[in-house]
Amino acid sequence: MLGLLTAQERFEFEKYCDAYPQLKEARTAFELALEKQAMENPIAPPVHLKQKIAAKIFDENKTTPVIPIQTARQGKFNWASFVAAAGIILLVGSIWWIMNLKNENDKLKDNNAALVLRLNTHCVHCRRNDTR
Repeated sequence: MLGLLTAQERFEFEKYCDAYPQLKEARTAFELALEKQAMENPIAPPVHLKQKIAAKIFDENKTTPVIPIQTARQGKFNWASFVAAAGIILLVGSIWWIMNLKNENDKLKDNNAALVLRLNTHCVHCRRNDTR
């Protein structure tokens, strides 16, 4: 609960969630939205934090090699990945659209051929009736 409620308030909120399914659904949706935002916008810890933790855990008198930590790039958007993903999406969408147009064109050709055949057959009958 983000640590915003007292133990009594948390207990009452849980009780209300059990009593009202809509409240429980809203709570779940809120928690999922928070988790999604946290996963999309991670915050990397400071570089020196791992070394501080290691120093607290291990006896500083022992010789423990300190491994330099490489930090992940923060705040930089990877345009190449975005452009590649957009290109793939456009390619797949274009192929789907072309296939739909081809199928529609084939159906129209078949319908046209059937109509021409009907028209020619009908005209043959008309000519026979006119020559009596």
